[in-house]
Amino acid sequence: LDKCEYCRLMLGNARALDPNLTVCPTIVDLNAVIERAIQLIAWRAQIGTKVHFTQSSNLPLIQIDQDLMMVVLLNLLRNALDAAGKNGLVEVLTSHTRHEVTIRIINTGTTIAPEMRARVFDLDYTTRTEREFGLGLYVAKKIMADNIEVHTTPDGRTEFELRFQNKN
Repeated sequence: LDKCEYCRLMLGNARALDPNLTVCPTIVDLNAVIERAIQLIAWRAQIGTKVHFTQSSNLPLIQIDQDLMMVVLLNLLRNALDAAGKNGLVEVLTSHTRHEVTIRIINTGTTIAPEMRARVFDLDYTTRTEREFGLGLYVAKKIMADNIEVHTTPDGRTEFELRFQNKN
């Protein structure tokens, strides 16, 4: 059942590409959405790879399109798990300030070269060689617009950061 739900949600990639995309925001618990995304993607983890989720306590509810947010999370988690490789680590952290709610997805493994960081959100950009289209990060950027960034952490890990306005 989880793989069926995963496939249904990944069809959201096509929805996100629709030029007449209608966003249907609802008020959601972002920590619960992330937990579900992690459950749905866990089957992709290689042997020994761990996903560690650190939830911010008292994370405010936010208004988002939950299905589109799930598409973003599944795309980012899928890439992070693949990059982390065998015995790798993917960390997901939520935090908030008075004005902003943030999700950070950080993985060990292959980092993104500085000269390539500007291209990761381009359509057709991929580092994989087999059966990949370079669509996931493009879709994530299309959904998140200017509220997604990629960084390399001081210790050489790759980090994607998502930001949401805290209206509470």
